[in-house]
Amino acid sequence: MLFGTSGPGLTTTTGSCKPTLAQGNAAFVTIMDLTKAGSAQLSTATYYGTDSPIANSSLTGNSLIGHAFDSNGNIWIGGQAYTPNLPTTSNAYQTSLPSLNGSCQGNGAVLNGAAYVAELSSDLSTLVYATYFSGKTSGATIDDCSEFVTHLAFDSAGNLYAAGGTASATFPVTSGVFQGTNPSGGGINGFVTWVAKFAPNTPAPTWSSYFGGNGGDTFFSGSGHGIAVDAAQYLWISGQTAGGTNFPISTPAYQSVYGGGTEDGFLSEINPGGTQVVYSTYIGGSGFDEVNAFALDASNNVHLAGSTLSSNFPVTPNALQSAYGEGCPSGCDGDDMFFAILGSGMIGSIGPIVGGNTGDTTITVNGAGFATCDLVQGGTTITALQATVNATGTSISCTFALAGAATGSYNVVVSNLGGATFTEKNALTVQSGGQPDLSVSIVGRPGIRTGVPFTFYINVTNSGNDEAYFVPPGGSGNSALSQSVTLTMTINLGFRN
Repeated sequence: MLFGTSGPGLTTTTGSCKPTLAQGNAAFVTIMDLTKAGSAQLSTATYYGTDSPIANSSLTGNSLIGHAFDSNGNIWIGGQAYTPNLPTTSNAYQTSLPSLNGSCQGNGAVLNGAAYVAELSSDLSTLVYATYFSGKTSGATIDDCSEFVTHLAFDSAGNLYAAGGTASATFPVTSGVFQGTNPSGGGINGFVTWVAKFAPNTPAPTWSSYFGGNGGDTFFSGSGHGIAVDAAQYLWISGQTAGGTNFPISTPAYQSVYGGGTEDGFLSEINPGGTQVVYSTYIGGSGFDEVNAFALDASNNVHLAGSTLSSNFPVTPNALQSAYGEGCPSGCDGDDMFFAILGSGMIGSIGPIVGGNTGDTTITVNGAGFATCDLVQGGTTITALQATVNATGTSISCTFALAGAATGSYNVVVSNLGGATFTEKNALTVQSGGQPDLSVSIVGRPGIRTGVPFTFYINVTNSGNDEAYFVPPGGSGNSALSQSVTLTMTINLGFRN
């Protein structure tokens, strides 16, 4: 499928919702069949817009920015309307708008654009639903005048989530949300965003809220992967912001302090009721930073991608590239890309789960984003001698000095780089003694000749006071090793013509 904005003359199909456009610009949706060749690949295509748009200095008509598919296969689109006479349906939340300002004046003047959402049938033949979702004509006291939808997404229950930006002082928010009034500080660079949730077949929002701060502009990610809904119906959003004293940052957060520069990236999580930002963090350094896209995996770890102009962007010790590259070699424009994984705080499996108190024990904790490890029993804390994150950032191996440690169960406590801690209770049991101490030696001839059988001996010794396990070479299963064992093997190397 193709989505975008076009003027008159786009190739469309007979029987579509709106096959022609008289003037201006409009949204378009195209369905392609790539199993066919040439012009036969065009299955169906339609405009969504009006043939008589009001003149506007920014754009005449309407543009398409975001889209999503519901469980019936219907196509939802959203964007910016520069005209107050888009086609809407009788059950729309807002069927029309007062007149918009043809120019962008800002600072409290009437807006020159408004947000809209429309639903098209899966075959593009019918306009199923269409509405404005706008603060109408009351502008905030900032140097901007626009309003739009950037992202649409559905959860498993069929709820629609919409996100965008607004310069409105009277955006349609609902009571009890986390930001019920425009949080902008006003003046230059005071643009903010908004988020809303709609139940199936319900025009009015379940909840709707501003999202931003008084430090400057806030924008959502420019790609189509700037919002997502997890399995528990928590909404995740990302983008760039200049922050401010009222920008929602959680405690704890990966980066609770604004990094500086023009803007930082951000990632935030909103609860299903829209009443609380349960997690929110900055991601950035002293230059310009933005999160362009993200995705959630099955464990709710967040995989982020973006760009940075910061020489001190927060990287981890195991980073593929730990130093700022100034955008080189592709143009050397100062703009580096970044990739990051933020752990969900969910601790996966831990192993081994038993250690002895006569030496060191290393355990592996599965989970993303962890940086340090401790064992806690009552008022006693044992900090890992060494903590090593694996190459993919999805587990951490921690070595503890347990010689003389009290026996019993210990909580495993891990923390992320932001200082947040996560606990798995009674995850490790320390026993009295109980440490294997293994050594291996191989005895045999110093040279091997082709076609001559060769015998060598593998001596495995356990001098500790707890059992270890071994698997014989070429064998299967494992055997207990309490003292020592010698394996005898004979091999015959040859060549085949």
